[in-house]
Amino acid sequence: MTRTPVVGAAAPRVVWSDRPGSLAAGTVGAVVLRRLIVAVASLVATAALLAFVVSRVLIGIVGSPEATAGLAGELVQLPPVRDAIAEELVDRLMEEPVVAQLGPEVARVGVDDVLASGEAARLAEEFGSAAYEVFVVGAPRRSVDIEPTARLAVDLVVGSELGSQVDLSGVGPVDIVRTEQDLDLSWTVDRLRFWSNTALAVAVLAAAVAVLASPVGAMRRLLPIGLAVAAAGLGLIGISRASGLIDLTDSPRPELVRAITEDLLGRLARPGVMLFGAGVAGVVAGVVARVIPRR
Repeated sequence: MTRTPVVGAAAPRVVWSDRPGSLAAGTVGAVVLRRLIVAVASLVATAALLAFVVSRVLIGIVGSPEATAGLAGELVQLPPVRDAIAEELVDRLMEEPVVAQLGPEVARVGVDDVLASGEAARLAEEFGSAAYEVFVVGAPRRSVDIEPTARLAVDLVVGSELGSQVDLSGVGPVDIVRTEQDLDLSWTVDRLRFWSNTALAVAVLAAAVAVLASPVGAMRRLLPIGLAVAAAGLGLIGISRASGLIDLTDSPRPELVRAITEDLLGRLARPGVMLFGAGVAGVVAGVVARVIPRR
């Protein structure tokens, strides 16, 4: 009579059965079920990590007036953004006869020098704060006075004595108003914080389920967790490089929108690389634990 071993479910000992080839079917089914749970939990953890990082990056952009102002100050350093501001200021200055006699090229030189002095960042931060108040907080209107910047440019181009004769009252403030066609972003910050906290909780819970459900040893359980973290990192890196896939042919200033889009999406690259590195470390530890035989 042939005797085949059956692994006992309740104890690490081997139980012998008189039935040929009778490995306990319940044990095999349980292992398959646990591996399926680990796979699903890993996918959930990957999606939750992606949602958490993206929401945290967005909170860093629109989480407060200071954050939005700081973002605007950084974006204005991009050449297309600075060129757009300079062109707007030159167009306003050309409405003044004294400046118009000099020509737009001369006025552009003065405007560029003023913007390079840090005035662009200051002006952009004011626009960022005003935009936050209107589109996020819900203020009906905010104005940003650009006359001081224009005055600096005029004084630099024609001199302070002649520049004092130039009336820049027509330059006037720029009003920021949200129309009915604009998106209502008043819910954004609170909703993003909710999504961020929820995604973090789901990621931690899914990782715990994957670890507890895994049928292998402790160190070997790092493999599915590492794969989930590395996959989330790769997803973020892919998103950070996806600006080129956006069709901007109908945009009035595609080069400007492209530059801003690349900068905003590029902020996902750093956390993506960090997650990918941590995930690879987990994968290596899990693989090594599976390769090296246990004593």
